[in-house]
Amino acid sequence: MNVHKYRKILLLILLVSSYVSADTATFEWTTPTTRVDRSPLSIGEISGYLIKYYCDTSPLIYLEIKDGGQIKSLISGVNGKCYFSIQTIGTQGLRSEWSPWVNHTYLNIKLHAPRRGGIR
Repeated sequence: MNVHKYRKILLLILLVSSYVSADTATFEWTTPTTRVDRSPLSIGEISGYLIKYYCDTSPLIYLEIKDGGQIKSLISGVNGKCYFSIQTIGTQGLRSEWSPWVNHTYLNIKLHAPRRGGIR
């Protein structure tokens, strides 16, 4: 058996990193269906994901997802320009390469309605 061919799982495509609240974002990805060698990869062969991210003033943070069927995660503490990357973890402990970094800028601005008056 060629161990090398099973060592690499096809990189995930990052879809969305969207603003949810003052300092929380939803990070979504697609589940890979093929390996680097183009052989099929079933959802049952994925044990989870590892997300790494950082923002302008924060250190690098790792977040482990232990459910291979999960395709999104809430990430708190985001502010400013943030960078995200994800890795697939197979059931036999094999890991994909890290995905390319994606970035998004979060501006934690709180808007307040006027105290008096209304819409004219």
